[in-house]
Amino acid sequence: MDRTFHIDPDAGLVTIKLSGAFGMPELRILAEQISAHPAYHPSLPQLVDCRDMAPNREQFQPREFLGFALRFYRSRAHTSIALVVDPTMERGVMATIYRLACAMGTAELFDDYQLALKWLMRCEFAARGPALQHDPASPLTGAAKFHR
Repeated sequence: MDRTFHIDPDAGLVTIKLSGAFGMPELRILAEQISAHPAYHPSLPQLVDCRDMAPNREQFQPREFLGFALRFYRSRAHTSIALVVDPTMERGVMATIYRLACAMGTAELFDDYQLALKWLMRCEFAARGPALQHDPASPLTGAAKFHR
């Protein structure tokens, strides 16, 4: 799996690119690397590009992935997350990403990278009241929606 991430605290954004075949061990390593990075902060919005990912079915179980993401990652990301997918992805993979977006509560699904970035800018960089600015308990969005 090719996995790259970039944390830019000055721009206020974490970008993550997932591509190629992978299993849960690679995802755990990536999540640990991101959350342990000195520039990482749970309030930084995240743009996750999943368009080229292809889970290894022998090492990737949707239930295990969702459980891990909700227990480990959600506790370390208190912000909006834009997930960019390819609408031609295998249906099971798409369904798993959609369930993740719904369960996270602050995530949205997109098939257009620029639209995802615009959504993050609107959610995270638009002027909001101080009470909503950095309150991880405040729901920023409702159920996940697929944006085209």
